[in-house]
Amino acid sequence: MIREVKGDIFKSNADIITCTVNQVGPMGAGLALEFANRHPDFYYHYRKLIRQNRWKQNQLFIYQPTDAPYKVLAFPTKKHWKQDSDL
Repeated sequence: MIREVKGDIFKSNADIITCTVNQVGPMGAGLALEFANRHPDFYYHYRKLIRQNRWKQNQLFIYQPTDAPYKVLAFPTKKHWKQDSDL
């Protein structure tokens, strides 16, 4: 079941929260930047997958930050950060 909830995603009691990302590496704005700032370990592993060319297009990446009770789902919405997001 999916339900819409308003508020701070980082204060959610959800088991998994979603970070929309590109598959090039930069997390330079919006929610992705906030994830990178709050969870540098997540950002490190995300970038490592990209650098090692181990992230296939349309593949999801789930990470358990060491400093959070939730998992992070990296959900690619575009290949390159310059592109518009896909639905």
